[in-house]
Amino acid sequence: MLSGKPSLLFVSQNLPKRFASSGVTRLYFFVKMLCRDFDVVVATYFMPAFDKSEDVAALEALGARVEAVPFNYPHEGSDRFSRKLPDRVQALLGSDRFDIIHLERFWMHICLEGMWDSLGIPVVLDEMDVEYKREERRFSVQGADPAARETWERERRQELETCRRASTVIAVTEADRQTLLAELPELHIVVIPTGQDVAWLNATLPDVEPDVVPDVVSDVRPASRSVAGADRPHGVVFCGDYRHNPNVDAALYLAKDVWPLVKKQVPDATLTLLGGSPTPELLALAGDDIEVPGWVDDLRPYYRREKVALAPIRFGSGIKAKIIEAAACGLPVVTTGIGAEGLTLERGTDYFVEDDVQALADKTSLLLGDAQLRATMGAKGRNRALEYDWEALYPVFSDIYLTLVADNRKNAGR
Repeated sequence: MLSGKPSLLFVSQNLPKRFASSGVTRLYFFVKMLCRDFDVVVATYFMPAFDKSEDVAALEALGARVEAVPFNYPHEGSDRFSRKLPDRVQALLGSDRFDIIHLERFWMHICLEGMWDSLGIPVVLDEMDVEYKREERRFSVQGADPAARETWERERRQELETCRRASTVIAVTEADRQTLLAELPELHIVVIPTGQDVAWLNATLPDVEPDVVPDVVSDVRPASRSVAGADRPHGVVFCGDYRHNPNVDAALYLAKDVWPLVKKQVPDATLTLLGGSPTPELLALAGDDIEVPGWVDDLRPYYRREKVALAPIRFGSGIKAKIIEAAACGLPVVTTGIGAEGLTLERGTDYFVEDDVQALADKTSLLLGDAQLRATMGAKGRNRALEYDWEALYPVFSDIYLTLVADNRKNAGR
């Protein structure tokens, strides 16, 4: 590392990618921001079922060095990791000198086991959401057997212990910050919300033929003009990664409980359940008025053709990036209190927030029938979404990471 910048080891279960689920995309932008002030080494898994060599090239184009450990998920190791990544991380820490470590998710503590007390450098833990809070909320909606409760308690203790060991913890909402402080009052914890690339979401879509291959190293991926089909006069969209249980629950709740009430008021309404890895139960919903397209490379054409984003999320924690994403595209949003958690958007003006199933349907139907209201709310939501642009959040990165390095060097007499 010859640039003169301090060095940072970025440890993550998932390979950071520009075009992926919101959590994985968040990793990409973290690396992008950190590469401005640090020489970054990304230690992560490379899962052939999900990752491509172009994804590694995109990180290298940002200036990062990528130490990607092959992981044949799900046929090798557990659902979270194999021993290969902890071994690689510990080898890197033994051979390279780093000024700071970024640890993504508490369960990656395994990569530092036996080394915490001897590291001598700060560790930043990114709590993308507070896992034990999300699971506790899931139990309140879906129930839990004793075995699940036992697992929850064990992982809760580990999550809190990893937070305690970290030099600084990043939460994505003030609510998550307060949850952790209630357990660990001495914790040094700051808030960095999940952002969006607002300029990209608002960009005019280029007129590209369907067979043109996009440059995935670039921050701009062109869209095929044929991907989404015609405008849907009363179209509603929900977007989520369906490997994430809260999204599956929300999509099923929408389709089975909320959607029939919308159809009573707007008979020709159509619904798109957008997002990767739809479950068999979600795929079975596809029909005349419900579309389940699965993963798409560029979601912007879908947002352009729809009229309302409906996200009836019943449990979870952290910021729901889908809300900011839709708002940044100028789409009016209807969501729940859980979906709105941590957002600065103004309820009733920038978006609608309801927890009653009939109220969710009523607000959605109201927007479908009122083009002026959609335009007004969409414009206000788009303006407020600018607060979550990654470029607007960049100064927070410098304050947190560079201050930790400077303080550690000062204390070490370097």
